[in-house]
Amino acid sequence: MAESSAESRSSSGGRHEEKSNVHLGLYRYGEGYWVRVMTAVLAALLFMAAAAWGAQELGALTLPVKGYTLSLKNIDPSLTSVAAGTELIPLGQDSTGTGVHPPVGKGVAGSFVRSSDGTGSLTVLNASLNEGVDPTSINRVQIGGSTVSVTGALSIPIVEKLYVQSGLATLIFLVGAGVIFFYVGRKRSTVDFLVATDGEMKKVNWSTKKEVQNATMTVVGATFLIAGFLFIVDIGFQTVFRAIGVLTH
Repeated sequence: MAESSAESRSSSGGRHEEKSNVHLGLYRYGEGYWVRVMTAVLAALLFMAAAAWGAQELGALTLPVKGYTLSLKNIDPSLTSVAAGTELIPLGQDSTGTGVHPPVGKGVAGSFVRSSDGTGSLTVLNASLNEGVDPTSINRVQIGGSTVSVTGALSIPIVEKLYVQSGLATLIFLVGAGVIFFYVGRKRSTVDFLVATDGEMKKVNWSTKKEVQNATMTVVGATFLIAGFLFIVDIGFQTVFRAIGVLTH
């Protein structure tokens, strides 16, 4: 008898463990199914919208830069390559008209690409520009004994902005998934409320299709009747007020 009871407890414990594993520990699994599912779906949509909004807002954030990519023109034919690590001096615009371009910072060369038409690009790493200097104001760059004209500068962020945006969106989505699982699947008070809501919804006496159609036609008809009555009253008031000189044509 005792052995049979132990087997029963063992069997019961085994079933409980199996149920917990299969249902991921959900409280009152299967009860209030549709209310819980639709609550989770709605909350997921809200978190997805929050993730999209956060990623979009992060797009306007200015990230720290590790360097710049300079577009070059009129490259001296003798300048066929630039060794990585070569010291560079970005030069600003000639604001005095003397032909002197003042240094606006410093850096080291990264990659260098030269085209046959004398244009190319140069990556400036470990760039340190003077305070208040805009990268777009770089007019030339001094490479050793050569000076090359610059037509534009693009910042190279430490981390690609797309990665940061994707990371933030993923974080918000994962936090949302955890919140939804806790409140819809695990928290007893919330789950009991959703289950009770589902039970009350089953008691609702839903109208038939014919009843809905009749009620809709009644509302539409009453709307037109009221609108027509108010139109006639308005015309009557206009006629009276024009007759006594309050309104003019």
